[in-house]
Order: sequence, then C-alpha cells, then structure tokens
Amino acid sequence: MRLNVPLLTAAFIVVLVIPARLQAEELEVHDPLIATSIRDHVPQGINTTFPAFVGKLYAFTRIIGATDATFITHAWHYGDYLVGEVALPVRSSNWRTWSAKNISPDWIGQWRVDVQTEDGTVIDRIYFTVE
Repeated sequence: MRLNVPLLTAAFIVVLVIPARLQAEELEVHDPLIATSIRDHVPQGINTTFPAFVGKLYAFTRIIGATDATFITHAWHYGDYLVGEVALPVRSSNWRTWSAKNISPDWIGQWRVDVQTEDGTVIDRIYFTVE
C-alpha cells in the first residue's frame, strides 16, 4: 500500500493551523492600557503620556475568550523599531496579564505595544507617548 505523502502533509498542516486560527479569532482584548506600576493585579498611574524619567512602564491587557491555554505577545515598539517582545500565558477565558519595559530617558517620542496571538496576528494596539 502506497501512502499519499502530499495528502498526509496537507492534512497534518490543517490539523495544526486551523485550531490556532480559531483561537485567534475568539480572543478579545479588554482594558488595554499603559501604567507606571501594577499593585495587587491592578494598574496604577494609567495615562497615554509619560515623562522621560518615568523609568519603567507596564502594558496591561485583559484577554477574553480563550477556550484553551494559549499565549499572547506584547511587542513593544519605539517609533518604527521593535525594542522588546514578551510572551505571556493566557490560562482562562478571562485573564489579566502585563509586561514591563524599562524606558531610557532619551527614548522620547511615539510608542506602541502590539498585542499578538500565538500566530502573530495583531489583535490590539496600545499607543502612548514619552516626552
């Protein structure tokens, strides 16, 4: 009996790719924001503009709709440059999570954090300014 390798490969890819895409479509980002600290799982110092000497900022997101354990990524961008990526687990259908970035005083300008699913799909963006 001969196996149809291309057909088996295609079936394997469908099994791996379709669940990830379905998961990505189900995830929603609630409460995306930037803060100066997190205390007892609650963001503090929420704003969209921060002074150059802020030191450290936190990107906070609440992820709704995960049906299985998954990951999201916070991709930190300074202007057009990717300056950090943090993979964060999502372990329930209503999950709060955050990442942190040290901000150098000379990194003045426009920033954003892309919230991405495991497959790299951007499901939200958080914009802020350091001045």
